[in-house]
Amino acid sequence: MKLLIVAYQFCPKGKIGTRRWSKFAKYLAKEGHEVHVVSAAYPHKDKVNWCHDVENNPNIIIHRLPARFPTFTVQTERTFWVKLADRVAKNTLYYLDPAQQWGSVMIPFVTELIQKESISNVMVTAAPFMPFYFMGKVKQQLPHINLILDLRDPWDYFLQSNLAWFNDWRKKVALQKERFAFEQADRVLIVTDLLRKQTAERHKHLSDKMFTLFNGFDADDFATLDSASVHNFQVVYPGSLMSNRATAIRLMTEAIHELNDDFINKNLIVNIYSHNFVPLKFEDKSLQATFDRHFKKHPVVSPQEIFGIMQQHEFCMSINAPKHANAIGAKTFDYMGLNKKILLISPEGELSKMLRASQQFVSDYSPAQMKTTLLQMKQSHIERTTYSNTSYQKYALAHLTNELMGYLKKPNQ
Repeated sequence: MKLLIVAYQFCPKGKIGTRRWSKFAKYLAKEGHEVHVVSAAYPHKDKVNWCHDVENNPNIIIHRLPARFPTFTVQTERTFWVKLADRVAKNTLYYLDPAQQWGSVMIPFVTELIQKESISNVMVTAAPFMPFYFMGKVKQQLPHINLILDLRDPWDYFLQSNLAWFNDWRKKVALQKERFAFEQADRVLIVTDLLRKQTAERHKHLSDKMFTLFNGFDADDFATLDSASVHNFQVVYPGSLMSNRATAIRLMTEAIHELNDDFINKNLIVNIYSHNFVPLKFEDKSLQATFDRHFKKHPVVSPQEIFGIMQQHEFCMSINAPKHANAIGAKTFDYMGLNKKILLISPEGELSKMLRASQQFVSDYSPAQMKTTLLQMKQSHIERTTYSNTSYQKYALAHLTNELMGYLKKPNQ
């Protein structure tokens, strides 16, 4: 069967937004399907990327179209002029998202490709979100296609502005386009139950189209790693510390300091692999000494390298920012696949409940709970507790791909 994935962001662009459908493309290709991917051309190859999952695979054909968005603004060197150009673009022709002008090249190309290759199933992933709208237009021209929209974030998540009236207007326009896209779609797949419920509340008349399809882990990523349990009382955090996630590091530092537990003081190390972590500064010298003793900063590495690093740690940490209680970071599923002890710092939400159900280590942003969680981690280390990913098999990519296949239209249907 021939399938089409429309993903504005795809290899060689990296970062976490490209992971989900790189993995699904890989597993669909494994099943013998011919997978076409239409994406926006990107001038760099990000260090963190999933190209190894999709390149050099005869069953995966990637079509890269002009992005329309001024791609020079995504360069690593964020000079004054680059920042200015980026801001001007996002407040004029691209006031909704970077894909806003992509339809002029995407719609005719996709329409011709679907007809030429006799493709019946089209999956579109967002963010950015405008490809949803564009594919809704294609669906009107080609009503026979089975159109599946995949929502990874709330549509208005990135619509933030210091001008309240501008922000409100953009959100109103985005909601209209979202409604149109959902009305054209046959299915809307959403990455968490809570986001699905929130989206269904916004479009009650379309809620029967909406289903949850979680992110998950790829067992292939760990195939060459030593599966032996590690007991070294070390924590690793690989990921972003934007959106006030560094608040969790400050909280953890203060909790360690206040506990003043001899075992924790002597043994706990937290290794942070992040491109945007600025080591914290404390006015209190003793607090600063606690931070310097326990937290180590490292540069980001490739996904292949980070899996090996994660395997060398007893605990792997996830952080949900104070205002993002219900996010479920893709790295958390990798921790599950690696049978790791998971430390989550997050307001109470969907992931908190999921991890508590499997006896993992969860703290909210309260100092008292953080101290309790640290002591639970210490006890688990002393007792040499281990975990098995058998309880997480529903989050394995092979299983999730089977779920995805259930939403596809079979040939001659």
